[in-house]
Amino acid sequence: MLNLTDEGMARFNTIEKDMNLKFERVFSMIPKEKQSQVLEALNIYNDAIKKSEVECCD
Repeated sequence: MLNLTDEGMARFNTIEKDMNLKFERVFSMIPKEKQSQVLEALNIYNDAIKKSEVECCD
């Protein structure tokens, strides 16, 4: 098990917040009528990654 120090957790939260803001900024530049397609594609991609990780390590 891995635990972060208070400083490590603060740093993690800052990075997480920055990444979310960047994603929101980029996503907002995608036309509204295409955003659902992008989200669907990302979900398909994430599912494929999960499947490949399971298959990789059996």
